Amino acid sequence: MRNSRLNLVIEINLLFILFLSVLLQGAVADIYWYPVGLLVMATFCASLLGWEQGRVAPPRLSGLEPYLIVWISLMIISAAASPHRGMSTFALERLMVSLLFFYLMLWHFQGRTKERVMVWSIFFIPVLFSLLGIGAHFSKTPDFWIFPDNTSYVRGTMINHNNFAALIILAFFLGAGLIMSLRRKAREFLSENLARRALLSIPLLALLLALAFSLSRGGWIACLLAALGLAAWVVIGSRNKRVRNYLIPVFAIILLAVTLSLGMERKALSARAKTLNEFFVDPASGLSLAGRTMLWESAWDMVKDHPGLGIGPGAFWAEYPRYRVLGELHGENHAHNDLLQLAAESGTPSALAFLALLLKGFAICRNNYRRKMDRFERRVSLGIVFGIFGFLFQDLFDFHFHIPALTYYFLALCAFLLKPREEDRE
Repeated sequence: MRNSRLNLVIEINLLFILFLSVLLQGAVADIYWYPVGLLVMATFCASLLGWEQGRVAPPRLSGLEPYLIVWISLMIISAAASPHRGMSTFALERLMVSLLFFYLMLWHFQGRTKERVMVWSIFFIPVLFSLLGIGAHFSKTPDFWIFPDNTSYVRGTMINHNNFAALIILAFFLGAGLIMSLRRKAREFLSENLARRALLSIPLLALLLALAFSLSRGGWIACLLAALGLAAWVVIGSRNKRVRNYLIPVFAIILLAVTLSLGMERKALSARAKTLNEFFVDPASGLSLAGRTMLWESAWDMVKDHPGLGIGPGAFWAEYPRYRVLGELHGENHAHNDLLQLAAESGTPSALAFLALLLKGFAICRNNYRRKMDRFERRVSLGIVFGIFGFLFQDLFDFHFHIPALTYYFLALCAFLLKPREEDRE
């Protein structure tokens, strides 16, 4: 049943959706999002049809459903009460499509082999676009096809360099988990094992170079904090000396990436990191840390005026001119803090429900890690969790969850962490 051709087609299609959403500039623009959204919905219908016909494994629950029902209900009520119902309806459409994608990733890729295929595939998607971005950056190639200009800042296919840095962080720590999951095969020479690790270090190095040349200082700090957290966890929490030794190649790659980055773009990188005050400057809009603070003040005023139901999902940009702080001259669509924007748009209860959802997800992941994951899954999950930590930290200053491609990538990794598994698989 699980090895049917329909099941294989659905799984290939899910990987294609992820690839396509990243390729199409994050699928932010309506002209790009609607084809991706329709493809997700068609895949969901095919999955349900295959389940009814016995050709696809039956749907499974993640354990988040009670929390999701509460949060989505609050979002729907907020949208119904909003004076901007058209915008809120579109925001709800995007939310529901994202949830469909999450459950498709949760239901499919069952079995160890398919899990490996999934994580390796989604790892190499950002690697590909990082290499293209780096190539365009150093060849000084202007806009080509749907790629934005990468000559000044490496941003792959993303319009905003900070969003691209967030994608790199998720992919890099996924790759770090994959390195930690490698084990020496039977009858394999030590040199062969080292060669496999060295081969995997090449795409990791490409990701770090792309992160460096993105000039996203928020991305740099988020990656550094996540790396330090991973190192502390492994060194302090692991009783297995071999696991600790896996950090050596990971940090050797980081050191090499920093050295190469400074060697190739020392002037630009040094200027970018010169002062902490300019740390979160957005080169596209000129938005500084002070400007973000003004945006947060505006969003907080929205929360105070509409604490229960907010102004309506997706309506921040419509209400922002009324709440603009004197001296802030940018017309912004986002509060540059997704949790604060969620509270402004759908109310404080909705923001608290979302936080509870995240905490429950980490609790389920912890239970899976301790009782249900095999060695490979534990190592990969460790990298994914710290990548998510870096992603969420950077999101305190940006708007990653408003980029569909980043949301899908984040949810694909979450589906791996939360996938129902049998206990004691190792």
